[in-house]
Amino acid sequence: MTDGKAGSQTGNLNLKLGNRNLVLGRTASAGDLTEAILRGKRKEREAESEWRLEKDKIEREVVKRSKLLSKSPEKNKELTEGEMEAIMKKLSEIDVRIMEECAGLGRRVDQLKEEGKKEREELKKMWEEDRKQMSERIERLEGRLERLEKAAEEDVDMSADGDTTVRKRGQVDSGTERRMRKIEMDIEKREREIRRKNVILKGVDMRESVDWKTEVDRVWNKMEVVGGRKNMRKIGALDKEGKGLLLIELEGLEKKKEVMEAKNKLKGEKIRVEDDLTYEERRIKKIVMEEAFKERAAGKNVKVGYMKLLVCGNLRQWDEAEGRWKLEEGNE
Repeated sequence: MTDGKAGSQTGNLNLKLGNRNLVLGRTASAGDLTEAILRGKRKEREAESEWRLEKDKIEREVVKRSKLLSKSPEKNKELTEGEMEAIMKKLSEIDVRIMEECAGLGRRVDQLKEEGKKEREELKKMWEEDRKQMSERIERLEGRLERLEKAAEEDVDMSADGDTTVRKRGQVDSGTERRMRKIEMDIEKREREIRRKNVILKGVDMRESVDWKTEVDRVWNKMEVVGGRKNMRKIGALDKEGKGLLLIELEGLEKKKEVMEAKNKLKGEKIRVEDDLTYEERRIKKIVMEEAFKERAAGKNVKVGYMKLLVCGNLRQWDEAEGRWKLEEGNE
């Protein structure tokens, strides 16, 4: 391999380690923190609702007992002084009980608020640590890459412990190339994991006069999907008609599966639902679609899957490591 090729490989990889990678440590953790904060607030609302229900129940009991005194005026006249004292004592006990219940529920609400606050603080701390670790890891990878680039430019071989040995000009060590490839694959794997729960809505009307969130609700209703959206944000630029892309982070993989299975109900719509793919996944998808188009043009029956094709019953799988099509065993 020539010096130019080595510089090209490392240069391309260095571009992939740019601004995009600095975001990797944040997305998943930010989602976890948001979910925890919402869970803490939900606990507070449940406690306050429980307090109100109990208070209403006790007040209804007081009103009910009060009505008993006014239903039969003739009988009330016959109540003795002792009976009246007993009734008043009972009402007083009920009043005390109401106050105690209210105080207890108030303390419980305060306790839940404090627990929620502590939980949010702990998760925020974990998120900060996770982000710091990811930033440090990216810095180490970038530093390692810079040394590999320098080694390629100066025609030296760099070992794992940082030692260097001179190499003949025009040669690139296979170990260096493997390490560079591993760094690239690790970053790609991390990015795919982050994007797995996301979907992309294409063709959403985002003009200033249009409420695009209402448009998303309409699409969700047409797919008959209930909730499941954690975060939504616009990505990319708008086209001439004011339509663009919307990234939606879903609550989990089960909800993602439900949405992808229901997207067929959008036939006739200009809005499309697609997976949130990395650059490499989009590149391979283009290869798959071009191959499918070629086979269909030849009159063959073709079904398209993720990095694979089923052509006349024979499965072809795209091999990422080797960068070529592979026939599954048993196929011609």
